[in-house]
Amino acid sequence: MKKQDGFIQVLKNRNFSLFWSGQIVSQFGDQLNQMALVALIYMIGASGVEFSKLMILGIVPTLFFGPVSGVFVDRWKRKKVMVNSDILRGVLVLSIPFLKRSILSVYAVMFLVFIINKFFLSARSASIPNIVNREHLLVANSLSTSAYTLTIVLGSGIGGIIVSLTGWKTGFYIDSITYFISALLLSLVTVREPSKVDTPTAKDDMSIKSSISHFKNDIKVGFKEITQNESVLFAVLALSMIMSVAGVSFVLFPVLVRNTFRLGTGSLGILISILGGGLLLGSSAVGKFGHKLAREKLILLSFLFTGIIILMLSRSSAFLYFLSGTFLLGISVAPIFIVTETILQENVIDAVRGKVFGTKVAIVNAAFLFFGIISGAIIDFTGEKSVFVVLGVICILFAIAGEILLYRKTQENLKAIEKSE
Repeated sequence: MKKQDGFIQVLKNRNFSLFWSGQIVSQFGDQLNQMALVALIYMIGASGVEFSKLMILGIVPTLFFGPVSGVFVDRWKRKKVMVNSDILRGVLVLSIPFLKRSILSVYAVMFLVFIINKFFLSARSASIPNIVNREHLLVANSLSTSAYTLTIVLGSGIGGIIVSLTGWKTGFYIDSITYFISALLLSLVTVREPSKVDTPTAKDDMSIKSSISHFKNDIKVGFKEITQNESVLFAVLALSMIMSVAGVSFVLFPVLVRNTFRLGTGSLGILISILGGGLLLGSSAVGKFGHKLAREKLILLSFLFTGIIILMLSRSSAFLYFLSGTFLLGISVAPIFIVTETILQENVIDAVRGKVFGTKVAIVNAAFLFFGIISGAIIDFTGEKSVFVVLGVICILFAIAGEILLYRKTQENLKAIEKSE
């Protein structure tokens, strides 16, 4: 395969093109959904606390249903999980404009949407290696991340305009349609389904007690696979680390824009768009050049540059300078998300891949939520710039520690080879 033709070769794969197109359509609809929810909450007259509740509603299903969704994804046909998830989400979102204007009813529907979303995401991540060849995984994940970033950058702006011009109901209607279109596109995709491991539905044992026991064991499989496989453990730790940084940044950026730069939400929106632009460029660069470095090396190098850039941002006093640094930050963190996903897909056997991805999602989102919650008090106590310095140092130390461990592992492998000879 010619390296420079990686993107083209993957997109020529009919199944991945359909899969990817469905992803773009539904994720664009998700941004419309977010804008519609914001407009609806504002219209009802809810306080800012309601937005925090909505964020928690999005995280809680991940913590509790992430590992559970992975178990079922490995038992069921993944293509059916994705198609049925899209259909169910489409129906649920379509029902919101017809509900009474009670924020509780909206929360109830969105809670169900978030739960179903966990099943969809676990099935999607586990299915990519069943759609493209192993050597194309890095490029495929790069394209998926690029699509997600692009829909955030463009979808939020376009979605905001559509909702402001046509009303909040239109946002939910269009989001519903995008789910149905995604379901149609996914129904045309051919996914190589994994061979199924033994489950409690086997004819030899159908008791409720046995079913519960099997189910618990299946959940443990996801954790066991992560802790016993060095490459998988490294990927999950790296992703948890960067999601912890993201959790702090989720709180830090709005405070910094308001208190340090004395600017408002419009500037915060620009900042997020600039970050998304960096992520988009970084994702494209990984797909183009990521094969030139070992997976772990690329992740550690990204952490090193991320730490340096964060330290630079801590010294920023001008918003334009901060925007430039944020763009570079987006470029530097993109490889971490893409390469960790690729490592998991390459090193986890097909039959348990759903369990691992479901467990991984729960772990990294727990890290995001925990550090997002405690960072508010820390920022108030130490100040924004001090938190930036700590984040930068932590990223650099992670890169150095990881490099030392990789060096030791390499030396051990060389000694083992010498002994065998």
